[in-house]
Amino acid sequence: MPPAFSTWPIRAFLYFDDKGWKYFYALVFGIFLGAAFAVKFSNLTLVLILPLLYFLNKGKSAIAVSGRQWLLRVVKTAIVIFACFFLINAAYGFQGTFHRLGSHDFQSRLLQRVNKAIPENTPVPLPFHLVRGFDLQSRDNETMSGKDALVRWQGQWTNGPVHQFFPWLFATKLSISLLGLWLISLFFILKKPCNKQQSLERSLLIKYFTVAAVHFLFMAYIIQMYFGIRYMMQIIPFVVVMASLGGGQLRKYFSRRRQAAAVLIFLIAANGVLITYRATPHYLGFNNILLGSKQNWDKLDPDPTSDWGQDLVGLKDWMDEKGIEEIYMGYFGTIDPQFYGIDWKVPPPRPEEGVWAVSRNYIYRDLPHSFQFVREGKLRIIHQPKPYFGWLAGREPTHRIGRSINIYDFRKGTNIKKQGP
Repeated sequence: MPPAFSTWPIRAFLYFDDKGWKYFYALVFGIFLGAAFAVKFSNLTLVLILPLLYFLNKGKSAIAVSGRQWLLRVVKTAIVIFACFFLINAAYGFQGTFHRLGSHDFQSRLLQRVNKAIPENTPVPLPFHLVRGFDLQSRDNETMSGKDALVRWQGQWTNGPVHQFFPWLFATKLSISLLGLWLISLFFILKKPCNKQQSLERSLLIKYFTVAAVHFLFMAYIIQMYFGIRYMMQIIPFVVVMASLGGGQLRKYFSRRRQAAAVLIFLIAANGVLITYRATPHYLGFNNILLGSKQNWDKLDPDPTSDWGQDLVGLKDWMDEKGIEEIYMGYFGTIDPQFYGIDWKVPPPRPEEGVWAVSRNYIYRDLPHSFQFVREGKLRIIHQPKPYFGWLAGREPTHRIGRSINIYDFRKGTNIKKQGP
């Protein structure tokens, strides 16, 4: 859903810009923009992308306008800003709108600097919890980005920056079919158009490529948030549109062999459908053939956050089926598994008799020397000299829940001492 919200402002912007901006269009565009900001902080890259698209669309005429036209632009921009802020506040029920800046105890360096530069009594035209959430997210980004970040690369933890991380992540998380059609679309961007229709399609390809490239470069090489694919998801809708346009251009390019081109495109699309079917319903853990066999995925998957709790329901169903009432639980996320009806105990950093359920992120991508979990509404972190679940890395699980949780049965009858570190 968040990627879809990022495409609406772009599509509305291009449509309204071609039709000529009206006051009603400015209002609608502001609502779309507000929806994008409300659902995903990383959509702030639209602030960079939209002016760039405007200049791509207008060329020199973007600047060479009369004083009256500049005034109209200011009025319409004000309408966009008003509608944007109104939508954001309405989404939060106007809770804490216009609260004092000084009412926050900011944790991130970014907002601490803002707080020092602006008087504490300044009213903030945003919901209190939105600002608080942005502050906490910024704090996490500051600790997990740039040169101080821990990056999972080629099966090992290393200090950032790792410049090839994001291109490799992008290349391995999308299907080969989609990547192939997208690369074909890049070829037609470079190719000189032969007629007006090709010129229009090439222009659209350039705009969508610009949107995707700006977002990618900003997130990968300026913000450098090594949180996996989540901050690149806004790119995917534009890649899909570019791939579809590339497929259409390919068919036209082979004008004398249209049937052969149609068969080729059909096979590429069918391959994409087959890959999707085989990945169902474990989409978050998907990697394409560039990462090798599935046996390599656990160790080499560059995405360190592929466990979003999607298999906790499956774990509860498995426990009910096997008649297991309580387990040792090492869950990677920040929600209490008890929410799903899972009775669990905090596991020790060594073998213990019982049934263990441990997120693969902890086993194969174990954050060095720590285990964090939520218990009774509180986040707790256990630190120790070596990886908490590292002793499980060389052991074959008894069962797997989806692609994110491994089950280990250490009940009576299993020689757990032999399996220990």
